[in-house]
Amino acid sequence: MLKKPFRYLLLLVGFILLCALSPFFLMREADRLSLFGGPRIQHALDDNILWRFATESDVYSSPAISEENFLYCGSDDGFLYALNSDGALLWKFYAGDEIVCSPALSAHTVYFGSKNGIFFAVDRFSGKLKWKFETGGYIWSSPAIDSEGGIYFGSKDGYLYALDGNGDLKWKFEANAWIRSSPAIDEERDAIYFGTDRGGTMYSLALSGNLKWKRTAMGHVSSSPAIDSGGNVYFGSDDGCLYAFQPDGTLLWKLDTGSAIRASVVLSDKGTVYAGAYDGSVYAIRSDGNVLWRFQTGSFIRATPAVGANNTLYAGSSNGYIYALTENGELIEKFGVSDAIFSSPSIGYKTLYFGTDDGFINALRIDSERASASWSKNRGDSVNSGQAHRRYRR
Repeated sequence: MLKKPFRYLLLLVGFILLCALSPFFLMREADRLSLFGGPRIQHALDDNILWRFATESDVYSSPAISEENFLYCGSDDGFLYALNSDGALLWKFYAGDEIVCSPALSAHTVYFGSKNGIFFAVDRFSGKLKWKFETGGYIWSSPAIDSEGGIYFGSKDGYLYALDGNGDLKWKFEANAWIRSSPAIDEERDAIYFGTDRGGTMYSLALSGNLKWKRTAMGHVSSSPAIDSGGNVYFGSDDGCLYAFQPDGTLLWKLDTGSAIRASVVLSDKGTVYAGAYDGSVYAIRSDGNVLWRFQTGSFIRATPAVGANNTLYAGSSNGYIYALTENGELIEKFGVSDAIFSSPSIGYKTLYFGTDDGFINALRIDSERASASWSKNRGDSVNSGQAHRRYRR
């Protein structure tokens, strides 16, 4: 029989291992549920749902909203859908495989990639193919568009691609790991930011494709970076940390939440940084890295929140609720929908648009328009450009 000191030591070691590995198992369970589904959501559909459009599979894609108030959103059924503001179908385009990424819009074109490794440019009004570009792997990464019409996205083949508006390759950067992270562009500072899964590397490239700097986290960086008005960039990681860097790569601060962060952060007009984590928490963080408040939804968060013009925060959770929170972290209301929310919401005129895991694109009545701050929603703006300092036009 082991002596008491050894038994206590083994118990202590077991407890430490349990604490260390619990975030890992939580993340793996969250991944399993997001891929294969969990128990059907049982709560009632909220009365503020204006309409729902049914696709044939899960909707992870975050809707893009055009100046005409048309919606563009992908589905795991392989179609990109264009809807008008009342949810009527304008057209749909078949990509041949799942569309997880969020489409980005230019004046006449919608850009997106698919699981089959093909990147598409489709006419925004007719739904006709303009061109396509083939990569060597799954395209989870959402595209970013610069002011000259250049397009940037990552692939599972380990490359970040830069194309011109005609679909011709400008350059590609080899990162040697799956790029699920969607790139963010800061043209004022000649920078493109993105992360990688294996190796947990956070990159800064020049718009020419040359490396400026790279930093390493202790876990995958599939979270997409966000850029504030001062050019500081924010990354979340599976190591549970949120990283803030100056444009030159100097670390401003690192916040350890203890749970994987795969959603992008968003920013308010007042400089507050908001992040959702796999432990079900929404964090509000000051610009110096100190936590202002934390709100627990009770289920893991993979969707990026959105900030309204009145600084109301809208956060979707895998438990099938959208939470409306004040800037002080107080619950205003929660809205029940039909299934888990992995799609990051977009705000139109007093309407929140998002997808659910049962295949619906939803429109929810809310009391706010979208904030005018740069990066107050997933991909930065209503058209999902992934471009910093691009002001929202109502």
